[in-house]
Amino acid sequence: MRTGWQREYAAALAGWAHAEIDAGNAGVTIGRLSAALDRDPLDESAAAALIRALHAIGRVVDALTWYRRVRDRIVAEVGVEPGPFLRRVHDAVLRGAAVAAGPAGPAAATPDPPAAGPDREHSAVDRCHDLARALALAGHPDRALHHARQAAAGYRAAGDRTGEGRAYLTLGRCEMQLGDVPAGRRTAWHGLELLRDAGDAMGEADGWQTVGEADLHLGRHTDAMRCFWSSLTLYRRLGATELEAQVLRHLGTAYAATTDRPLEGPPLPPAGAGFRPETVKVVGTP
Repeated sequence: MRTGWQREYAAALAGWAHAEIDAGNAGVTIGRLSAALDRDPLDESAAAALIRALHAIGRVVDALTWYRRVRDRIVAEVGVEPGPFLRRVHDAVLRGAAVAAGPAGPAAATPDPPAAGPDREHSAVDRCHDLARALALAGHPDRALHHARQAAAGYRAAGDRTGEGRAYLTLGRCEMQLGDVPAGRRTAWHGLELLRDAGDAMGEADGWQTVGEADLHLGRHTDAMRCFWSSLTLYRRLGATELEAQVLRHLGTAYAATTDRPLEGPPLPPAGAGFRPETVKVVGTP
């Protein structure tokens, strides 16, 4: 846990970095921000500033790589997704849009302490969603449902379509865990549509995977294949190798169910390719 002076240093470093980036001096910040993340891999304020800096000097691949590294570490150690500001920075990089320091200037990059007013309410919604995800992962979907519904309503009230979409995915997974797969699929599909409309490529990939898992459970194997193929394409474009491998296993299960023959090798489509069953090789075919 950070001490008081460590929080102050992290906030000061992020504030300095955002000011330099806004002044056109992004390159001078990269060394110190990288060192800060080496010391504290969970420092979202340093990560957001570093991703902004890399994006500003045209190193988009490095920016996305750093986000994936920090996000994977946060998920692995804390069990939740990164905070809203870091996600917004990542989404802006994916869209090729200008990455702003935040509505309240550079200090908005650090989550400690919570801001007052609407930002504080939004932070409370994030914590509600984090709790729903944690309960679902711990095998308590019945308890997670209430928090996921609250989070979805809170995000909707704040006009945060990305947060709302992710909350609906969590809600859909809870419903599926409780045995109501058709309802869970409908809920997840709604979340997928919100995330697609919001331009959240990672969230959309997760949505396609969730809907595909529901279709697989319902025996709709061709529909499941289409969903997994869409998810696989997006994960590949984003460089999410571990998630890509996970979806590939689901795709293999769905394909085997339709043909009684296993997949041979990874059927990786070019970025943006549509679903074409005839391109997938199976064992025993040329």
